[in-house]
Amino acid sequence: MRFASLLSVLLMAWSGAAFAGSDSARYVNGVEGLRAGSVPPPGFYYRSYNLWYHADELTDRNGDELDLGFELDLAATVQRLIYVNDFPKKAIGANYGAYLIVPTYYASLQMDAAGIDDDRFRVGDVELCPLLLSWNKERFDFAVAYDIFFPTGDRDLGEAATLGREYYTHMISVGGTGYLDPEKTWTFSLLGRYEINHERSSDRYRAGDQFHLEWGAGKAFPKLGLEVGIVGYAGWQTTDDSGRGVAWDKSVRDRVFAVGPEVNYTIKPVGLHMALRFEKEFCARDHTQGHILNLTLTKRF
Repeated sequence: MRFASLLSVLLMAWSGAAFAGSDSARYVNGVEGLRAGSVPPPGFYYRSYNLWYHADELTDRNGDELDLGFELDLAATVQRLIYVNDFPKKAIGANYGAYLIVPTYYASLQMDAAGIDDDRFRVGDVELCPLLLSWNKERFDFAVAYDIFFPTGDRDLGEAATLGREYYTHMISVGGTGYLDPEKTWTFSLLGRYEINHERSSDRYRAGDQFHLEWGAGKAFPKLGLEVGIVGYAGWQTTDDSGRGVAWDKSVRDRVFAVGPEVNYTIKPVGLHMALRFEKEFCARDHTQGHILNLTLTKRF
């Protein structure tokens, strides 16, 4: 049962999840990079995340690779609509924002030890942020947000590449970007997110909480519309899985780290921003270990 749960979770991850060994993380590590703690100025934005994740390692509780003939490929295109308004600025000095995220993805899983070779194309769980507050200071940006994941994706345990979760998840985010020079060309950012899961009623199962941390340090060249830097992420399960649906060792908690380069380019005449990043995972425990490639396109209207 632990093994079956692991397989399903690996492939449900793109509904907003990390690649955890237990059915817990929903946020996708690595989707934000440089200036991750900043929110754009008031306006309406369309953002498209286009990701590819590949892993051929699956680690145990000690971080050792399991010999299972494992290979996983996940490709996703995630659409995000963002609205930012400055109406509460006079009262609290902050801008208000909200956004909606709808993921679509393709998953391919092979595991020779279990005779599994499956692939699926699905729409995943929808994510809504009804509350986003951001402050923009001379040398520092700060933001807080509340998100909720809805169990809208398909879930079929008869399929190795099944999707969907069948429970709600709350996520609290706090982030900031610091500008190390008056021209704001040198930046360092941190973005932390904490997930709290509801119980899945079908088997009385509650996934453990998850903490995510994304960071980035970069240098911008405004005249060229270019920015380059190094980014990374870390993810930890912070509480045990619980409930009747847990048939594995509850004390096993997953984790993963990653680091890599990022390049951004802005086409100012059309208001289009492009971000390309590649991150390699390491020190994974009870987790897949691979790499992620992410091309993000942002258009302001």
